[in-house]
Amino acid sequence: DTTRLYDFYSYWRDAAGNFTTLPQHFKENGYFAASIGKVFHPGIASNHTDDYPLSWSVPAYHPPTQKYKDAKMCPGIDGQLHMYLLCPIHNISAAPGGSLPDIESADYAVDLLQEIHKNSPPNAERPLMPDDGPVPREPFFVGLGFHKPHVPFKFPAEFLDLYPLDKVAPPSDPYLPAHMPAVAYEPWTSLRRREDVAELNASFPFGPLPADFQLKIRQHYHAAASYSDAMLGRVLDELDALGLSNRTIVTL
Repeated sequence: DTTRLYDFYSYWRDAAGNFTTLPQHFKENGYFAASIGKVFHPGIASNHTDDYPLSWSVPAYHPPTQKYKDAKMCPGIDGQLHMYLLCPIHNISAAPGGSLPDIESADYAVDLLQEIHKNSPPNAERPLMPDDGPVPREPFFVGLGFHKPHVPFKFPAEFLDLYPLDKVAPPSDPYLPAHMPAVAYEPWTSLRRREDVAELNASFPFGPLPADFQLKIRQHYHAAASYSDAMLGRVLDELDALGLSNRTIVTL
């Protein structure tokens, strides 16, 4: 109610106000600002530019394989490829584009940190702080957004091993709230168009999914979240390896 912006189909500077974003504030105060992955919501919500050049020093990076989000790349028992909700990937190199979006975003972030490090003068040029690692020529703000665990649940299949299905707990409260107005319910239409969900033929809008499928959704959600954790870990490891961690504030 404060901004009066209620959807993803309006550019906030036009519909709500010409606000200063967080990266814009840093950029206007001498920082190099870069966007990697899903930071601002794409499309008209960020003026089809991720609010560049107002918020960022360079155009935002979007992983190329994100365009395959709705591609039929999930093998079914029929031997065909499908557009499933549950889609662990067993052979990343065989996926369209030979990778996955969050892997590409992590790769790009690592490359960017290495470029920042390469352009940093040696410690000898800053004798007052000899033990804190290299000092970038200009301060930097990097917004890094991973797509997972957003649906569909596409991730390297080995992350499922962290969550054996027989160890996954069912929802603690699977029931609709008493006296809930219908307008407050999300009938998960984006999930229903996935082939594996559509095959369940759940009634609309309130029909529950089968209990075993609910467990699989929870399993895949946790696995997708751990996949993103691992990608973030790669970037943080690189930050540390380059000696930049002592000079960098990381906010999750």
